[in-house]
Amino acid sequence: MKYFFYTLCLLYLHGELFAQKAYSTVEIGIDGSWNINKNRFHQFWQVEPVPGLFFITPAPRGYYVVGLSRHVYHGSPSYTAYFPNMGWGMALPVFSFLSWDNRVKIGNYFMLFGDYETNETKNVESELGLTIETGFRISVSEKICIHTSLEYFRIYTRHPIELLFLSTGISYRFDAPAWFRNFLK
Repeated sequence: MKYFFYTLCLLYLHGELFAQKAYSTVEIGIDGSWNINKNRFHQFWQVEPVPGLFFITPAPRGYYVVGLSRHVYHGSPSYTAYFPNMGWGMALPVFSFLSWDNRVKIGNYFMLFGDYETNETKNVESELGLTIETGFRISVSEKICIHTSLEYFRIYTRHPIELLFLSTGISYRFDAPAWFRNFLK
């Protein structure tokens, strides 16, 4: 994991090589993630596929990402969790249509424990969540991209939860409105 952070730091320091106009576009996307690891956590809970929504805008170096995902766990007790997050990433061109995409996201992991028969929430917990993601981004056109990635997700509970997800999704890019660019500057 430390080598991933070293790589991100080097990329950040050499960000002028991949310069872009900051905040010039907004990319909105949806994705689906599937849990692919098995550990002690999985003795008690099974994870459903995870839907997500994200927004990306170019930054002075790399890009900023804001997202939300919904996690449903079946077990004893079952619960639903929401992960609003924000982060930074960098996409490195491999070919004209393909780039290697790396990002780090941090957020608040809200867990809602309850009775799904009556739709009653009995307990709410909130923990810090961190994801490290690497993958590829394929430009289908100037505005549409397909994403695929491997995501390490750590939830800082008393006994940390470590999950590994395989994700795929699609996004649409458009020019950012002037108010958005001015707000971020």
